[in-house]
Amino acid sequence: MTDSGERIIMVIQKGFQVNLKDGHFTIPRFPIRSGQKRGIGISLKAVYCISVLDFRLSDKPEDGNFVHRVGLVNRLTRELFSNKLHLIYLKVSDC
Repeated sequence: MTDSGERIIMVIQKGFQVNLKDGHFTIPRFPIRSGQKRGIGISLKAVYCISVLDFRLSDKPEDGNFVHRVGLVNRLTRELFSNKLHLIYLKVSDC
């Protein structure tokens, strides 16, 4: 946890997993739930899930990026919906 209350989760993945993306949506839910206060005016602190991967994130051709930042975005306007959940993937090998 940072001084401002944000939570940081580090995940290191050596081998490919079929449902990797699905699993990574469940990892940050624990600090989100534990950081909630009941009642009106809920104010959550940001949660960062940083995953270090030793494999490709998808079967699509590589674009040369080794950092992939995923967040909650409005699909219609492509505007950021919330800055409270950050999924960051770092590819460390040349797969």
